Amino acid sequence: MKILPLPPLYLVCGLAAIFGLRALWPGLNVLGRPLALCGAALLALGGLLALAGLAALRRHRTTVTFARSAALVSSGVYGRTRNPLYVAVLLTLLGAGLLSGNLAALAVPLAVFAALDLHFLPLEEAKTEQELGEAYRRYREKTPRWL
Repeated sequence: MKILPLPPLYLVCGLAAIFGLRALWPGLNVLGRPLALCGAALLALGGLLALAGLAALRRHRTTVTFARSAALVSSGVYGRTRNPLYVAVLLTLLGAGLLSGNLAALAVPLAVFAALDLHFLPLEEAKTEQELGEAYRRYREKTPRWL
């Protein structure tokens, strides 16, 4: 099963949308400094989570792309969520939305979450189950999709 690598595009397009909304609707730039500081913290957390997820994949010599999985990674951040890289994308987008100060920008991480949860992840999970079988089914039963 071939899956297009959409999540990196979700991140790039989401960031562009957030800062586009800030420029297009300056009247909605109403979120204050405390929320901007929370946004900066979420950006940092998203970056750290992405690094941890990528390091775990590298340690297990498996792919971050949508090529055939070489191993099931279920420890570290993958022991807390099946999708730490997608959680990192969402934290980054939420952080960027708060940092932008634009109220409408907060819809972007919600839209990306919906696209991932309703469309992309079911395809990716079916592919992974096909490749890794029973081991992945057991992992999916004990580890939440998100948090």
